[in-house]
Amino acid sequence: LVQLSALTLALWFLRGTTVALFSLLGFLGPVVSGLRGERLLDALLLLALGLWLLLQLVLSLLRDLLAVRIVAGSRSLAAAFPPALRTLSTGGLRLTLRCGAYRALAFGTVLGGELLLFALPGAGLAQAGAGFVVHQGALFARLMLHGLWLSELGSSER
Repeated sequence: LVQLSALTLALWFLRGTTVALFSLLGFLGPVVSGLRGERLLDALLLLALGLWLLLQLVLSLLRDLLAVRIVAGSRSLAAAFPPALRTLSTGGLRLTLRCGAYRALAFGTVLGGELLLFALPGAGLAQAGAGFVVHQGALFARLMLHGLWLSELGSSER
C-alpha cells in the first residue's frame, strides 16, 4: 500500500508539473512566440494539449501496469518497474488504445450521468435523492470499468 501511494504521489507530481508547464506555455505563448497569426498559435496550443493528454494516458497506463505488478507479487517498486516498461514497449500502442477506450467509456458514463442530472426536472431541489442516485450510479459505473480494465490487464500479464 505504501508503494502504491508513493507511486500515485510521484505520478501526480509529474502531472502537476506538466500541467504547469503547458499552462505557462498557454499564458506566455503570444508574448514569447512572436507569432502573428492567432490561428497558428491556437493550433500549436491545441497540439500541445493533445500531446499532454497522450502523456497523461501513458502515465495512467504505466501506473496501472505497475499496480498490477505490485499486487500480483513484486514486493518492490524497483522490481516491478523494468517488466512494466518492457510490457509497455512491446505492446504499447495496443495497450494504450485499449486503456484509452476504457478511459473514454468511463468519462462518458460520468458525463452522461451529469447531463442526465440537468435533464431531470428539479433534481437540484425537489428530487435531490434522484440526483444523488444518478450521480453515484455514474461514479459506480466508472469504478467498475476501471476494475474491469485492471482485471483484464492483470490476466494479460500472466
